[in-house]
Amino acid sequence: MRNLYNPTTLARHPAVGDDFFRSFDAGNLAPAYETAQGTHLLELLTSVHGVCAVLGAVSAAPTKPPMPAIEGMIRDQLGADILRRHDMKQLTGRALKQIIEYLGGKWEGRGTPITVTSAFSKGSTYSLPEFQRRAKERKAL
Repeated sequence: MRNLYNPTTLARHPAVGDDFFRSFDAGNLAPAYETAQGTHLLELLTSVHGVCAVLGAVSAAPTKPPMPAIEGMIRDQLGADILRRHDMKQLTGRALKQIIEYLGGKWEGRGTPITVTSAFSKGSTYSLPEFQRRAKERKAL
């Protein structure tokens, strides 16, 4: 099934400023990040579609890693081969952590198994700020 997003426009999400890109730390994955595919991956993850998919996954299932939410977008934009490369999967995880924390989320834990069909086998879990959870609880009542 194809994702419902416009793959030709990767406009940056307005909440992601230039300071995020200046402070982005690829660490030991810098060689992967400095490739055309690595920079395109970060552009995709910080796009309106990428940020909305990630934050939606974190808020909908905070006990599950958010990687499967963006896997289809990565496959469509960069090809399925990119998800076979261990360094690119690690770069995806590192970028997601920094994006979520930049937007006010909190890292909760690592090594959580991904139970759906995915190129990723494990990932980190995150939570969003308390005010967002309280608003969701009020709607449920």
